[in-house]
Amino acid sequence: MLSAENIPYNGYWYADLNGSGGGYPIRNDFGNDGSWQEGTPVSSGTVEKAYKYNAGLDMTLWKGLTLTVDGYYECRSDIWVSTSGKNSAVVGTSSAYANDGIVDSWGTEIGLDYTKKIGDLRFNLGGKFTLSKNKIIEMDETPRAYANTRRTGSQVGQVFALQAIGYFVDQADIDNSAPQQFEPVKPGDIKYKDVNGDGVINEDDFVKMGYNESYPEIFYAFDLGVEWKGLGVSATFQGAGNYTALLNTPSVYMPLVGNATISNHYYNNRWTPETPNARFPRLTTEGNDNNYMYNSVWLADRSFLKLRNCEIYYKLPVSALSRIRMKQAKIYVRGVDLLCFDKIDISDPEAIGNVYPATRSVNIGFSFGF
Repeated sequence: MLSAENIPYNGYWYADLNGSGGGYPIRNDFGNDGSWQEGTPVSSGTVEKAYKYNAGLDMTLWKGLTLTVDGYYECRSDIWVSTSGKNSAVVGTSSAYANDGIVDSWGTEIGLDYTKKIGDLRFNLGGKFTLSKNKIIEMDETPRAYANTRRTGSQVGQVFALQAIGYFVDQADIDNSAPQQFEPVKPGDIKYKDVNGDGVINEDDFVKMGYNESYPEIFYAFDLGVEWKGLGVSATFQGAGNYTALLNTPSVYMPLVGNATISNHYYNNRWTPETPNARFPRLTTEGNDNNYMYNSVWLADRSFLKLRNCEIYYKLPVSALSRIRMKQAKIYVRGVDLLCFDKIDISDPEAIGNVYPATRSVNIGFSFGF
């Protein structure tokens, strides 16, 4: 039996709720004005299948060093995908879905920890590294005229964008450049590279750029700690790599459009005839399809390294605590997200968009136990 949880309802099923025309997953409600299948029927279907292989190694060396290595490979098949790439538009309705999608995934996780005590000195070092990659093997993709726009063979969620090569300087520059077919351009608008060499700039000039916007390929962390006679310091660093950000926050990166406000950052880095190599294109209160296409101006490396936690503490001597029948007590100063090393302008790489800003905190405290 085919489970409704595996049916891609968005574009496959459609529902009319009380005449409003809103859509909803058919599995959620059968009691309103009606539901019907929007596209061509599927004569047979099945659930996704995943075949996963793991190998791992755990080692303890030199009475303190622990090493963990794990690797995996997964082939996921029978993924529901639209068959529109196989059919002509003359069919007259939405294409059926089929279990044709195939995605291969692979990765590794490596962990290392070392703890040592020498007299009153105790220290530890540790770290983890995780790499996760994938590749679309089959997705029933629509045939494309140019290989640079083909999605099959790329990772899931791969960003495709136009390569910016500067800004139009003046009308003469516009007249002598390849036509850009998104909308009429003006001086200060973004100029794009003609990737396929056909003499015009359009959707056929998109190329793979960066990585995934939602999930980094690399996670890593390392921690360290040192303690001597009750006085200690510990710190944990966390980071991510192979990670792409789209800088599309209204007001900050795309000001004035739709009555949005404008940031000082954009205003101070906008294009003008006197600043032809500015960070951002010209200011305009109008919509601008040319400038706000997915392009390299708005893409940024979202990789980061953060000092996630840091603590300086002092543990009171046990001899002093025994007099007041207390087993342990510690005075500490603890900080969270104190430092961040990244390449994003004026924004935290973990808080891009219309979200609550990242917070930094420092706490002074006293903990004890009886």
